[in-house]
Amino acid sequence: MSTTTSSSSVILINPNYKFPEYYRWPFFFTLQRHPETRKKQIEMWVKLIIQFCKDNKVWRLSKSEFYENIGKNPNLKRKLNNEAVDIIFNSLVSENKAMYVNPKILDDIFILWKSYDEWEKILLEAATTRQSIEKIETLDFITQDEENSTEEYYNMDRDLLIRILKDLEEKGKCGLLKDENGSYIAVKFFR
Repeated sequence: MSTTTSSSSVILINPNYKFPEYYRWPFFFTLQRHPETRKKQIEMWVKLIIQFCKDNKVWRLSKSEFYENIGKNPNLKRKLNNEAVDIIFNSLVSENKAMYVNPKILDDIFILWKSYDEWEKILLEAATTRQSIEKIETLDFITQDEENSTEEYYNMDRDLLIRILKDLEEKGKCGLLKDENGSYIAVKFFR
């Protein structure tokens, strides 16, 4: 496994990861001019990124990490240019497959291989299954404890988890707790 670091996450990439056949097409790495062809190409990139991130449990992806792990094919000596990467990232966001970590700095994105609503539902169902409704659980327990290692949200990016929990809190389904420094550390799910 190779390791890539970002501001808050480590990406572990399986070196034997099998990309789809079209990843070996040289023209796939050049933004196509014909509108219909370009549209299909962008759709293929979106699908590839979502599957890659799901398979490798990548929750947060920066443009530099994208270049390093997905947006270049060393065997072909080809890589996407900046314009193509911007278009692909914007497409991911517009299709609700990703969200910018900071909408003012369009670099890092949270990857959503499940919809936001699905993640909310999964977290609520897991709390019910664990019989932890009305009990306090640390955020680290939810995403890092071995007891949850088979759950889809295991190793979820902490900032993404907090965003999802804040939305659940606004809906009255949980309450977030902070430490003395104002950092979120735990959650209590409600009935």
